[in-house]
Amino acid sequence: MHRSLIRRFLVVALTMAVFLGSGITDASATSLNGANRFSNAPLLPHGEGRYTGNNLTATKQAGEPNHAGDDGGASVWYRFRVGFNQVVRISTRGSNFDTLLAVYRGPDVRHLAVVRANDDVDLAGGDLTSRVQFPAQAGVTYRIAVDGYDGGGGPDRGQIALNIVTP
Repeated sequence: MHRSLIRRFLVVALTMAVFLGSGITDASATSLNGANRFSNAPLLPHGEGRYTGNNLTATKQAGEPNHAGDDGGASVWYRFRVGFNQVVRISTRGSNFDTLLAVYRGPDVRHLAVVRANDDVDLAGGDLTSRVQFPAQAGVTYRIAVDGYDGGGGPDRGQIALNIVTP
């Protein structure tokens, strides 16, 4: 009987590791719209998790960089911190539009250093969401920008799913 419980525990643990390692968080999500302006970016309250919002009325502010090498034009901003040094994976998987994702360090929108940026997870495979991974330092505030790809007809807009995982 003892072995049976151990096996069940290991199966559950392995399943959870695969589930969390895939970048998929639990089905519950915190609704938190990003800010249209860098200076008003909300701090993600739970760190790791799934946050939902939209960029339906978002614009690009003066001095804002192009995210992931694209003009974009419908960006929203979030702030993120970790309590200890760890690897962080952020994705827009589950968003319903072609996203751009960038993570920065810096004091204001005109003085940013790119930590990581991504346009498409798999353009050839049709996955137009974005994903980045980086080693985050404890106590550092990272700025996350989610934008819509500008394919010449204006930036894409829609519902954002922002997933943060510490694998």
